[in-house]
Amino acid sequence: MDEEVLVRQLTGACEEQLELLRETLRVHETLFGPLGVEQASESETLLRLRKVYCHTGVVTSWAVDWLAIHAMAPDIRAALAQLKTLTRDGVCVELHEPGDRDCTVTRCFSRWDGLLAPFSHPTTVVLSSSSDSGGLRRDDVRCLRLLYLSLHGLLGCYASVLQMEALRLGRPLEDRLADSVWRAPSDVLETAGRYLADRDRS
Repeated sequence: MDEEVLVRQLTGACEEQLELLRETLRVHETLFGPLGVEQASESETLLRLRKVYCHTGVVTSWAVDWLAIHAMAPDIRAALAQLKTLTRDGVCVELHEPGDRDCTVTRCFSRWDGLLAPFSHPTTVVLSSSSDSGGLRRDDVRCLRLLYLSLHGLLGCYASVLQMEALRLGRPLEDRLADSVWRAPSDVLETAGRYLADRDRS
């Protein structure tokens, strides 16, 4: 596939994730009120969700291009750090049998953190390296693919935690958001993976 076409498709996929994240922020506001509304008493869960809301709001304020991962990564990483605890202590408890310690969901957080860490702590060495390692050597396909995967992980975890809290409140979320969250544009990701593999071999 032509690189220019692939970059356009990956950009579109990232923009779709950002729009779903904006919709998720609106769901958050519907459930718990605007961020500026002071709550009389907030649980640890709601305080963590407020942090996720703040970081996600910053993420959705950026435009998508090959440098966007450098701007978004610190906030995606910070939001995921809050969601890791909420997922481990909430979603996974609801999904798994008591005593089941083999949860693949929480292992994803370590993988995402490892991918995003170089972008969050730039050094001279890091910035001079390749783009998939946090550097500034331009590589649109690799950067946009990583951005998509990071946004998709944030969206899925955020929406899952909100869904759990909505169910606890007796106010389940719309099926449309829940159904669209984990639907990945697999064709674009697979094409990008093959493209990068072929290019790395040549």
